[in-house]
Amino acid sequence: MRNAYALFLVRCFLFAVLLSSSCGSRVFGQGAEGSVRVDIARDTWVSNYPSEQSGSNGGAPKLKLKSIVELSIIDFQPGVLKGKQIQSAKLMLKVEGDRPIERVTLSTLSADWIEGDGSGYQKVQGASTFTHRVYPTERWYDSDLTAVSIGQGNTIYASVDAKPSASKGWVELDVPPEILLARIHGLSYGIVLMDDTGSTWTRNGEEFKQEIFPNRFVASKDSNRSSAPYLMVQVGPEAPKQSSSAIPTIDDLRFLPPDQQDPRWRVTWQIEPNRIDELIGFRAKLDGEQLAPFWVPSIRSHDNHRFLMPLDRVFSPNSKLLSKDSTSAKISVQSIDKHGNLGEERIVQVPVLRQEDSALALKPVENLSGKKNANFKNDAYWTGALEGAGTQWSVIDPLDTYVSKTKTLIPAQRPSYLKSNHLFDAQTRTVKLDMARGAWAGFQVISKQPGAPRMTWSWKDSDSQKSPLESSRLEIYTYRDVPSGDQSIPDPLLTIPLEGNFPKWTTRESPAGRGSNWLVETYVPPEVPAGEYQAVLRIEQQEQPIELSVVLRVHDRVIPKTLSFLPEM
Repeated sequence: MRNAYALFLVRCFLFAVLLSSSCGSRVFGQGAEGSVRVDIARDTWVSNYPSEQSGSNGGAPKLKLKSIVELSIIDFQPGVLKGKQIQSAKLMLKVEGDRPIERVTLSTLSADWIEGDGSGYQKVQGASTFTHRVYPTERWYDSDLTAVSIGQGNTIYASVDAKPSASKGWVELDVPPEILLARIHGLSYGIVLMDDTGSTWTRNGEEFKQEIFPNRFVASKDSNRSSAPYLMVQVGPEAPKQSSSAIPTIDDLRFLPPDQQDPRWRVTWQIEPNRIDELIGFRAKLDGEQLAPFWVPSIRSHDNHRFLMPLDRVFSPNSKLLSKDSTSAKISVQSIDKHGNLGEERIVQVPVLRQEDSALALKPVENLSGKKNANFKNDAYWTGALEGAGTQWSVIDPLDTYVSKTKTLIPAQRPSYLKSNHLFDAQTRTVKLDMARGAWAGFQVISKQPGAPRMTWSWKDSDSQKSPLESSRLEIYTYRDVPSGDQSIPDPLLTIPLEGNFPKWTTRESPAGRGSNWLVETYVPPEVPAGEYQAVLRIEQQEQPIELSVVLRVHDRVIPKTLSFLPEM
């Protein structure tokens, strides 16, 4: 009887061991398909509030989401999902407290991290914090957590709405499969969570209440298993193994030195346009050693299917990726498909950029210290400025302010500023602008005496049937003075109507046209090739009209229509 009872206890113990060893994942369904529960293996939260930046919360029972102030990091064991086809995934979170979880950014993380066992913002040696990957000795690639997440450091991210779960008090977030695949295939080290809701307000009749960055909490893995976060992943059949020749191939791998279009040393390559969606990313090696994901372009970073890997920081002595006596390096790149299969390796030999380790002998920039500089004056000195059209004229930066009633400049400038500055040279009557394709650029025209000039913009050497500038746009504004202390400051912009068509526009007579400040802006569409383009701005008033030569240097960079970062107020 005793032996039978002892055997029963042994079997119970063995069953408990087997059950605990399998708690990292549970599979529901038949065979290799179905729903897989993946428990969170490590988590923490970090804060960028000044007094909390060095704090660690890896052992806290909760995770905190507080807009851009406090973020959480979670991770799972990727081996649980290796070899499986991920069809969809949900992150399950147990809400703690009375603040709802409504919208959250989920991001990959391109640097490894250490959970630690701290709570209450403890300073834990060797744990990860907002400022340090390993506190207090190693930062996040010489920066902070934002350098390796949410679009930076070759990461990918998504903003998703939280939905109520079937279980009371829980919410679920739809996780893009790419974020999990990046972790499974070695391109990420976890998932960063950031609250997207931020500040909130409520109105009850005439009562208005605003809450600035309220605290939002969810249970962490250190609470208890019934409240701990986990992933619920829908998986399909086992991922097929494919030969490297079947994976989308890296084409036109080449090294490019700095040039007028791009000041960086870089390696670029291309992927067949209709096959990019088959990939999750790339694996790159430097002289046979694998580079961390931080250095390797993400799958979303391409420009017209071409990927770019800058080498300046890779070659920097601070990166410690090359020996000091290296004169050349071998860079190899492979594509990774969504099943983890590697494409054929492509190799390029590149010269090593030698950088000076010593500090540059820079002269201090004047008037940026906040101290009064005798060489800078608020008074506007018109000596040497352009004369004609009944008064004196100059061109200044759109961010400068010229107050015509007091003949002053904000901020203070050197006495020769109206004669010559970074945009304008009165002697040659030339305005020079640098801009990207698909961008606006402009300058501010000012006159010593108020007036209502007629302005005409003409593109030079432009045939309306052939010119790439045919889709360009022009806008001219005047300013209106608004009271500010004991003076009036030109601030709001009023549009001056234009007449004409490409390549020539002229301002119409309008009450809005009178003043001493005018903003001239032009838009160059993205299809315009890089190069130098010229226009003439003619200003007519009374007699002696004047003409300004406007030179636009268009660089081979396109301003994207989508943001590469997450803006938040």
